[in-house]
Amino acid sequence: MDKFTIIGLLIIISGSVTKGNEHLGTDCNPNKPRPTLNAPTGKLAINIAPHKLAGHTCEWLINGTGAWVPAIIHMDIQAMTLNSRDLLRVTTRDGKSVLYEHYGQLEPGVILLPTGHKVVRVTLTLSSDPWDRKWDVDYNTKDLRAQLTRIDSPGRYVFPYSHRDMKFPSTGLDFDLVFESRHTQLKLLMSMEPGGLKSGTIRFYKVEKYGMEQLFDGNTTRPEFLLSTGQQIVAMIRGYRCESSSSANIRFMYEVVDSQCSQYKQITEAENGTTILLPNNQALQTLHQYKCVNIYEHHDVSARFELQLDQFKAFINSADIMTVSDGLSQQCPPLAVIERQLLDTYWRTKYLQSTANTITVTYESRRVVNTTRSDNNLIGIETVYHGFNYRFPAYEDTYNLRLNLNTTTHIQSTPVIYTFESDNEHQLVLELNASVILPGSSDQPLFIVYDNVDRDMLVS
Repeated sequence: MDKFTIIGLLIIISGSVTKGNEHLGTDCNPNKPRPTLNAPTGKLAINIAPHKLAGHTCEWLINGTGAWVPAIIHMDIQAMTLNSRDLLRVTTRDGKSVLYEHYGQLEPGVILLPTGHKVVRVTLTLSSDPWDRKWDVDYNTKDLRAQLTRIDSPGRYVFPYSHRDMKFPSTGLDFDLVFESRHTQLKLLMSMEPGGLKSGTIRFYKVEKYGMEQLFDGNTTRPEFLLSTGQQIVAMIRGYRCESSSSANIRFMYEVVDSQCSQYKQITEAENGTTILLPNNQALQTLHQYKCVNIYEHHDVSARFELQLDQFKAFINSADIMTVSDGLSQQCPPLAVIERQLLDTYWRTKYLQSTANTITVTYESRRVVNTTRSDNNLIGIETVYHGFNYRFPAYEDTYNLRLNLNTTTHIQSTPVIYTFESDNEHQLVLELNASVILPGSSDQPLFIVYDNVDRDMLVS
């Protein structure tokens, strides 16, 4: 056997205890023979009700011998909920060498095990403490490909949980991860936590913006967001080698969003504005809750986005929440978290503009009561350009701002904002919209002047 042969154990846990005859299972009785799993793929099934698991020990033998080359074993666990005194242990067949062990709960992820043995023993020792335990575990002796399916709630995925003696081949490890939402009407929204990809490369398939041609490694910036085009996102990891430190793991945060009203959209210079997607009336008839994520990026890096609430009459449901993030992900600094109570009295007067050419608007309803929405109840996104920020030094009394409307970029089609600030924190904001003409003149643009950057008070 090649010295780099790896028996990979992947554990992804979710759902509930599996029952039935579809897969060979165990009733967790130490006086009965432990089942030997010989098929190339299958399930580590427990044929006992969850509330009866306390105090039991469950065991399986996974047989990786046969025609499959290379000899690889990994377990796919959708979710794992255990008591802090419950022990998961993987050993060689005779139980003399411990390959992996862990007390308590694990997040979904991949456990890779170094072993020259093709048969491993999985032992789950459960304490007598009462606990709402969950166990839904598949195994695969066929290839280095793992799936986390049936995703319907937020979570985190870890690749890999590594044994301290793990040895990788000189070329690194190639592994594919497939993430899939439970329902067809749900998309996946994912992100990578920083610092995990110290070796090898990763690319993503079936995602917006970041196509298969875009490669990420330890020297490049990780993707700001991963929004699926359908139900799945595929992460293709190549040449991966990790250290024993847990900080070397790649960690993905994931959640589900509504397919009908979640999008990534690139805005061109020809587009002055757009409206965010919300569920239509037909969709509202069947939804119990929903989350709409609208991600916008302008083709022109000098452009900015401004939230427009003048056509937004009211929230669809009274407890809905709208979050405006200053960037391409929900982890970016929030510009605003808007709720019904302060919509009219506060947020309509505020100046909500991105600091770069990206903005994300999230509209979330955790309980659908109202199943109708007016077609003219709209949340707008407008392209603006920030002319400049001027700060008065102590020795200056005036500024002269001269604009040539024939040569100033963008000013003919979109608003331009200029801000003035004194050293004693007085502010003045000048908004120029060349497309609006004052009465009685054919060439005089409209200036709107505010006394602060929130633009909540006009200067007469």
